[in-house]
Amino acid sequence: MTIMREVRDRSMESAHLLGSHVPESLPLLADVDELSVSRETLVNRALAIYVAGAAAYGFDSQRGLTWLEENGATGGLTEAEREYLTRSSASSDPFKQQIEALWALYWCCSLASDSEFTFRESCPSDFVSRLPDLLKGECASGFRSSVELRSPLEVLRAADLAYCLHWALREKQAFGVTGSVPEYVVRERRKALDWAIEGGAWDEISLDT
Repeated sequence: MTIMREVRDRSMESAHLLGSHVPESLPLLADVDELSVSRETLVNRALAIYVAGAAAYGFDSQRGLTWLEENGATGGLTEAEREYLTRSSASSDPFKQQIEALWALYWCCSLASDSEFTFRESCPSDFVSRLPDLLKGECASGFRSSVELRSPLEVLRAADLAYCLHWALREKQAFGVTGSVPEYVVRERRKALDWAIEGGAWDEISLDT
């Protein structure tokens, strides 16, 4: 049995426990030997999502940009995030929803346990307290030094489960059935996990099911 077949069997078992059916015909993901993003790239992306999300919830955008600059993380911003922080004219909803992507990257950094990173619910309500305090201008160096990337296999297993659950959610939606968690929770986490594996431009990650 190939490693990806083992990964899928595990995903299907987990999906079943979460009340989702995944067909045997769903294509397997490709195996990977290493993550396509570096530790620094992943951390900068996480900090950028954090600041964009904070701005969406009312934190001053210019203070957020300054904080990113001071912590060497402006390179983690997407064009959409940079424009939002500069002009604040776009809808804040996408940047609020991206907090679930941040939670997935936080898990990839080995800062959340497997038991916490569950698809049964949204990220913990105390999540923000585990991140650098933006209101106090806390430096991100402590956060950076605590990061240890998970193995490619761990991330691949989580990505495969997210893929299976995303497929199942869209299948349910086609029949007018809603899942136990909002679709964006699974979607945003899947995007973050796929990006960690594939690398490339964040906004070009395909979420086909």
